[in-house]
Amino acid sequence: MVNRYHVRIEFREPTYELRAGPKPEPYLFGYDVEAASESEAEQSALLEFRETARLSSVAWIRQVLQVVVTPTPDPAELAPEG
Repeated sequence: MVNRYHVRIEFREPTYELRAGPKPEPYLFGYDVEAASESEAEQSALLEFRETARLSSVAWIRQVLQVVVTPTPDPAELAPEG
């Protein structure tokens, strides 16, 4: 069975912060993922996160601090009954 999840990845860019100064709050990326489990959703989002970093035009490191996976309801289940 496939479920829907929202995955929030909190990260820092320590190499960039050495040049620009520390950022008070971490950066956040969010991904909406369909997966069989929370673990699979986390892995899928981290794969996308790493691919985004690889394709970016910058060379600094992105250090993942925290990954939060939240189940999200199917939009069809939220539709009012008619």
